[in-house]
Amino acid sequence: MSEADLKPYRIERHGVKELRLYRGGDLIDIEHDATGDSRADTERWGSGVAWYEDRTVVERWEPSGDAWTVLTAVACRHVMWRWEDEGLTVWDEIDSTGQAVRHIEATTSDQKYTAAGSLDEAIAALDTGGVNAVRVYELTYGVVPETPYPAEALATMTSVSSSEFHRRWMAARSELEPPAVPNQMP
Repeated sequence: MSEADLKPYRIERHGVKELRLYRGGDLIDIEHDATGDSRADTERWGSGVAWYEDRTVVERWEPSGDAWTVLTAVACRHVMWRWEDEGLTVWDEIDSTGQAVRHIEATTSDQKYTAAGSLDEAIAALDTGGVNAVRVYELTYGVVPETPYPAEALATMTSVSSSEFHRRWMAARSELEPPAVPNQMP
């Protein structure tokens, strides 16, 4: 990872309908929205699918309360690699420490999704329901790597765009999501 990759991202609001993305002091992109952005829209936009051309996603927001004219962020990147021994293709959203924060697996032969787990969701399951809740989560969405990838492993992974990662994430979650059970009225 180069020194430029470690520069923090910053999002600034300019007027009601314009957001600007900066990396360090450099303007990277401008987003215009015809409908305006609420704080929730901006957080979803930044943490999900923002700025495909730079493969940039926001790892962490640091707003000061509701005064979110400027948001500071740390970049994530998206990678793909093959786990030949297991016959899997893997996509990861990697944070600045090398930790996979979202992890997708599919069988290499037929691209059937076998995992689409989020580290934040696994931690939330542990915090709210203990080890049993984590087991249920992992049975549904698979296991997210618990430790950061070493630098030498990261160097061998292939970068993919945010849009490709997001598309695969949505497809994998849709495939793995348990079917909804209708409420039964007595």
